[in-house]
Amino acid sequence: MTYVVEFLYRPWYRNTHHPIHIGTLISDNLGSIRVGGTFIWSNSHTPDTELNQPLTDTANWTRYLQSFVADGDTSRRLVIGGFHPDTEPQIPNQVAQSSNAYHLGLSPLIWICAPQLYKATDTIFSVSLGPDTTICLGQSVNLAAVYDSGFKLLDTAQTWLWSTGSTQPTISVSSPGTYWVEYRINGRFKARDEIVVTVLGAPPADLGLPENLNMCEDQPEILSADVLPGATYRWSTGDSLPTLRVSNPGSYWVTATTPCYEVTDSVRVQSVPCDRPFWIPNAFTPNQNGSNETFRFENVPSPITLMVYNRWGQMVYFSDDYQHDWDGSDLSGTPLEAGVYTYKIQYRYFAIPNPPPGTPGALKEVTGVLRIYY
Repeated sequence: MTYVVEFLYRPWYRNTHHPIHIGTLISDNLGSIRVGGTFIWSNSHTPDTELNQPLTDTANWTRYLQSFVADGDTSRRLVIGGFHPDTEPQIPNQVAQSSNAYHLGLSPLIWICAPQLYKATDTIFSVSLGPDTTICLGQSVNLAAVYDSGFKLLDTAQTWLWSTGSTQPTISVSSPGTYWVEYRINGRFKARDEIVVTVLGAPPADLGLPENLNMCEDQPEILSADVLPGATYRWSTGDSLPTLRVSNPGSYWVTATTPCYEVTDSVRVQSVPCDRPFWIPNAFTPNQNGSNETFRFENVPSPITLMVYNRWGQMVYFSDDYQHDWDGSDLSGTPLEAGVYTYKIQYRYFAIPNPPPGTPGALKEVTGVLRIYY
């Protein structure tokens, strides 16, 4: 067990008959005492603690604060004094070869005030501000430093220092931030804790869900609601996370509940084919009879680029936003001759039906042969 010796001292005066160091010892006695002398003899006494600095300042009180591992019964006498002459080196935590234990003399050579001997663990304690907290806009919260009962000394002077500069036991805050408190007992034993205060602003209009969402057939989608501080979530399905995995079309809603407000949002999920087989005809008849007049095909995702070549490989038609309206005319608008032509169709394919803005997608193309009849 580690013990601590503590007291205040101030030398009264100095002379050559008294040591310049001060120490302490737990002992039953010091051996034989010289009656009428200014010091006493003691063989092989080693101080339990001893200061390194010499005793020179006679004007101010100085705190003696040293620790040691107890040897034997600490309920015996606490001896304060000098434990070797100035010419002998300091010998803390060793067996003395030839030591004199000097007592403080019959006259007040050194003033001693408030001596204490205690377990080091008796000064260990903690302070707590509690868990991080959230308050509503316009509200405030009282912060109080709660300390445990681990401190067992007689010191009772308590002080507080907050990050705001306050020295009161409690403070009231209404702004977000990290606040700390330093709690002290008797001015020297201290503990510290901090807390994060979050302030919820005005409620948002929604939770960021789209009004409609297209879902590829047989490909589940993830619905993600905005994450609000301190919120709990409840979906129409009974789920309680900010995200929801859906496999079926339908309408879904979610409610986020905070200590200050509730916000509800909803989304309509539709199932759509994302990459269906194409249907592209191999002929059409732009003869103005009102039937099969343009080159039309199905299931190719927009935007579509169409390029048509004659038998010599010359491009006779081009459109980078094809609307299924090619009537067999060339680039100048002149009807092409009946016959066989080669086409190339290019399009962008997205693995999901609602790609983020600016996403180019994968470029794919389809080629084939087409015949024009009149």
